[in-house]
Amino acid sequence: MEWQLRREMVSIAKRIDERRLVAASDGNISVRIGGGHQRTGRILITPSGVALGSLRPQDIVMIDHDGRVLSGDLKKSSEFRLHLMVYEVRKDVRAVIHAHPPIANAFTFAGVPLDSCIVPEVVATLGCIPTTEYGTPATDEG
Repeated sequence: MEWQLRREMVSIAKRIDERRLVAASDGNISVRIGGGHQRTGRILITPSGVALGSLRPQDIVMIDHDGRVLSGDLKKSSEFRLHLMVYEVRKDVRAVIHAHPPIANAFTFAGVPLDSCIVPEVVATLGCIPTTEYGTPATDEG
């Protein structure tokens, strides 16, 4: 099961990269394994500094719910705290995909909310898409 999840994570990572939803080594993916609604499960997470388009199953790191590395030769994602927070707050969530779409980033950097009439299709189909102020990645503010 674990290797199947790793292969699925790689497949999703490649699709994210192909659709240009990330640039360089931006973005990260995690999957919760076992433990259900407890903190006893493990988490597979993409490594820091590896582009999603070149991710391999053996690159993926396994951590616990405290962020300790259980297995893997690479460094865990620098955004692991975000993933842990999602799993802590939302016990029903089994996976997290954190992308950095360059176009969405451009709107955020320009201070243009995505509920603006600049993109009427978005407002009509998705409604308001909240944005946040820029925060330094891998920090409590980011």
